[in-house]
Amino acid sequence: MRRTRRSGAGASGVAGLAVVGTLLVGCGTDEAAADAVLEGRGDRVDGPTTTFVVPTGTLAVTIGDPVDRVGSDDTADREERAAPDGSALLPVLVDFTDREGAPWGGRLAAEPQEADVALEVDGEERRLGSPYTTTGRGLSGAATATYWVVVPGEPAADDVTVTVTYDGAEQAAVAGAEPSGPGAALAALPQEAPAAADCPERWRTDGAPLRLECELPLVGRTPYWPGAGWAADGSSWVVVEARRVQAYAARGSADEVRSVEGVGAAEQLDHGEWGPTGLAGVVVAGEDDLVDEALPLELDVEVDAPGAETGPVRASHAVPVPR
Repeated sequence: MRRTRRSGAGASGVAGLAVVGTLLVGCGTDEAAADAVLEGRGDRVDGPTTTFVVPTGTLAVTIGDPVDRVGSDDTADREERAAPDGSALLPVLVDFTDREGAPWGGRLAAEPQEADVALEVDGEERRLGSPYTTTGRGLSGAATATYWVVVPGEPAADDVTVTVTYDGAEQAAVAGAEPSGPGAALAALPQEAPAAADCPERWRTDGAPLRLECELPLVGRTPYWPGAGWAADGSSWVVVEARRVQAYAARGSADEVRSVEGVGAAEQLDHGEWGPTGLAGVVVAGEDDLVDEALPLELDVEVDAPGAETGPVRASHAVPVPR
C-alpha cells in the first residue's frame, strides 16, 4: 500500500522552479496529469542521493519514496494533488552548489551552460530542467528545488535513472549510484587548477637567436573546455594557458623583432594587449598533438637584421603535460 503525504508533514522552506505539466481539476483533490512535474515546498527529501559534477558546480539529486497524494503544505501552490491511477508522485530534491566542488576552481565554467536534469522510470522520461539559468558569465535561480514527479507504478529508488546533460554530454546514474557517461569524467578532475609550467627564455630557433619572456600559468588535461566543448570519448583536451609570450631580439639593437605569430597548436593565441610582438590566450589541443607527453608550441617571428635571410624565424618549445 502506498503512503500518503498529508498536509502539514515536513513542509518548510525553499520554493523551487515553476510547475511543468498540466493538472486535471475536479471536485476536492486535484489529480495531476500523467506526465506532470510539480513544484514542491521544503528543502529535504529522504532517500538515496547521487552527486553529479558539472563545470559550474555540483548537483546532488535525491530520490524519495513514492506516494499517492501530497498535502497542501507540500506543494508550492498550496493545493492537494493526487496521482492518477497506476501512477505515483515521486519526491525529488535537486540541490545545486555553485562553484564549490567545481573542477579546476571553476575555470571550466567561463562560458556557463545550463545543467538539465531528467528522470527515467519504466521507459518514461520526466524533464525537470536546470536548477539555475545563465546570464552571460553568471548564474541565477534557485539553488535548491523540490519536485513531485508523476511516474508510472510505484518505483523503488533503484528503478529511477537520473540524467544530467551539460553542453550536449550526458551523465546518468541509478538513484544513489555513481554517474557514468561522457560528462562523468569531470568527477576525476581536482578542484584545484593545474600548476603552471616553466617557460625557458631561449626557445629553439632555425635562424636568428631570440629571447622570449613567457608565463604559462596552467597546463593540464580535461575532458571539457569552454568553447571547445567535450573531447572525444576516452580522450582529453590538452590545455596550455599563455598569459604572455613576448619575443625580443637576442643581440640588442642590431636585431629588431617586428611581429610574432602562433602556428600549429598555438594558432589560438592572439596579440591582445601585448602588441604585434606578443601573444596571449589558451591553446586547446588534442592528445594526438602530443609528442613524448609534451605539447609543441611554435612561433613565427619576423626579425629585421643586417644580412639576415628573408622570412620568419621559427621558434619552438615543447611544454610537458602532466597526467
